Amino acid sequence: MSGSVIEVNPPLCEMTGATRGELVGRPVPEAWWTVAPWTDDALAERDDLPAAIVGTGGMSVPVLCRVSAVRDRAGAELRLISFSRAAERHGQGALTRLAVEQAALARVAQEVARGADAPALFDLVARETATVLGVEAALVLRYSATSSEVVGAFGEHGSQVGTVFPLTGSGAAVKVARTGRPARADYTRMSDGDATGDRVRVQGYRRGVAAPVTVDRRRWGAVLAATTSERPLPADAEARLERFADMVSLAIAQAELLDELARRATTDALTGLLNQGEFQRRFQLEYARAQRYGRPLALVLFDLDHFKVINDSHGHQVGDRTLRAVADAMVPQVRPQDVLGRVGGEEFALVLPETAPMEAGLVADRLRVTVEALKDDDLPPITVSAGVADMAGDPGIEALYADADRALYEAKRAGRNRVCCAARIATA
Repeated sequence: MSGSVIEVNPPLCEMTGATRGELVGRPVPEAWWTVAPWTDDALAERDDLPAAIVGTGGMSVPVLCRVSAVRDRAGAELRLISFSRAAERHGQGALTRLAVEQAALARVAQEVARGADAPALFDLVARETATVLGVEAALVLRYSATSSEVVGAFGEHGSQVGTVFPLTGSGAAVKVARTGRPARADYTRMSDGDATGDRVRVQGYRRGVAAPVTVDRRRWGAVLAATTSERPLPADAEARLERFADMVSLAIAQAELLDELARRATTDALTGLLNQGEFQRRFQLEYARAQRYGRPLALVLFDLDHFKVINDSHGHQVGDRTLRAVADAMVPQVRPQDVLGRVGGEEFALVLPETAPMEAGLVADRLRVTVEALKDDDLPPITVSAGVADMAGDPGIEALYADADRALYEAKRAGRNRVCCAARIATA
């Protein structure tokens, strides 16, 4: 090791108890400066290198030193070494970290207070998780019995919302699911075939740390922070993330409660479909959109055949199961943009955006056949009748509903278990 001190400032003189003249020109390091561990590359650029300053009275002062590369006017490379008392730096760092955490929590709480829906909140929590630990990416994961699903994401990675990870291997979130405690993982050391390691290594991530999210005393999921940096995660990363996750758990519980209340206000409790009020609201929105852009739209009304007989002969419990079975059979047959609801005791309604009359008739008949094919030993045979109308000529939303209702009545009158279209009735 070669090198000598070429300049010092007054605070270092005070710390060592030596004068500038006593320090300048002395080798680096010497008795007044100890670094543990001291190696030949100790003067490489780095932050927070543990060291100690030994004063003239023999007292050792723990310090952290920062080494930076600089050049003098002649272009010669020098090392600028600055010292700070370790205790002071620790206290300042802790306060800074606490301030970052509190600010992140405040942003999450603000969004909850604004009534943000769960998906938006989860993405925000992921972003703030990355902020708290100063990393490039983070996820909010929700556990099921055998897997974790990404419900919130921040950063550049392939694990977007909806991505599912099996709860196998040695990933940080997998460890959290098993133990309920914060955990970290070094992806570079995971064996080939590890479900987490194989995926994240391709994305360039080297390390991750996760902490549990608990809602209503159950292990709901986890927050996960990941980095591509070669530098290790902070030693207190688990503790910091756990503290943040504990507070986030409250926000997630509140958001889920609000979502549940909203769902109950718009959902039919028996079938899980939209209730009449929400269906009418969505119907009006779709009609206005189709009207504005001159696009086709159709309405189908379904009614269970002889439903009163089912209730009278088998009881209302069987009647309820029948309604649920019909709803469950219909849902997989409609598109995400379609609007399906239960609008009466045994009546269902379906809005078909961007759908011409002939296509709407085919959709209605496909649903009719699906219901007729239901086989359940605990239920009587089920059939439905359907009436179809479309908004050609822009009849108005009330007239469109009346046309579909009239077509439904014609299907019933013609023998049930069939589809009638308002256009054909009008020209008959």
